Amino acid sequence: FVFVKVGNIMYKAKYVIVTASIGVLQAGIITFIPPLPLQTSDAIDNIGMDEGMKVVMRFNEAWWESATGGPVSCMITEGPAAWCWPLTYKKCKDSSEQDHIIVCFSMGQNAIDLKSNANNDENIIEAVLHDLDAMFPNTPATDSYSGDGYVQDWGAHEYTRGVYSFPTVDTIEDGGNAFK
Repeated sequence: FVFVKVGNIMYKAKYVIVTASIGVLQAGIITFIPPLPLQTSDAIDNIGMDEGMKVVMRFNEAWWESATGGPVSCMITEGPAAWCWPLTYKKCKDSSEQDHIIVCFSMGQNAIDLKSNANNDENIIEAVLHDLDAMFPNTPATDSYSGDGYVQDWGAHEYTRGVYSFPTVDTIEDGGNAFK
């Protein structure tokens, strides 16, 4: 049988399926008794898990349409904003008012750089805005930023501890025939 203790409650089952992220498993915050088989724990330890964050910002207008001369589906910057896409939608069903949102995914080294150079959400948003300004110098994003935004840092979140997993060097042995 498998016993799982959550708080002060003990659960008993024949089997358990663990769907924790690789980042959580690598952090060792889940205790397995008996320990996982060596092959399984080695595989967990040898999978890469990268940093990443989502930055969401509301704007007073769809400035990107003025900057590009029309609708935009995706923007890829050379800086920490990385990959962004705009969303424009009605605020309410019966309203003509619209929300103008940009969502940016900053992954890997970009996310690491953002975290180390900007120590809080406000500074991260400012860095992303400046990156968008550099991409569109004649129509700066900062001019129409409403001040409403947030950062979701998956690398720092206790239940994810990263964004995506990837194979690392030496994860594949025997010419790709066997995995660690």
